[in-house]
Amino acid sequence: MNELKPEKVFVEIKNEKWEIKYDFNSLSDIEDYYGSFEKAFAKDNIVKLKTIRYLLWQGCSFNPEFRKIYASPIILGKDLKLPDIEKYADALSKAFENALPKVKPKKVEEPAPE
Repeated sequence: MNELKPEKVFVEIKNEKWEIKYDFNSLSDIEDYYGSFEKAFAKDNIVKLKTIRYLLWQGCSFNPEFRKIYASPIILGKDLKLPDIEKYADALSKAFENALPKVKPKKVEEPAPE
């Protein structure tokens, strides 16, 4: 069965569109930066501007042109706009959905009646 390729996710920064894509390396760096995925995506962390800035930077950093312009999350932050925070969060959410494996619910077998 062929699965559909996920739709590419883009974010606009300073009038330029950049693709957000997470691979093994970027996900590993995120895990390393926060100590675990649970900590990175904890409710009290995900709403922080610093977290959004870092996740955007990691997601776009696979592109060498992006890295030339934005060598660090701090440099990227200079071009991010607070009114666009919801757009950034939506794009991050979609990009993570594309990157992370789909979890199949486990079938729970009920014990046979006695």
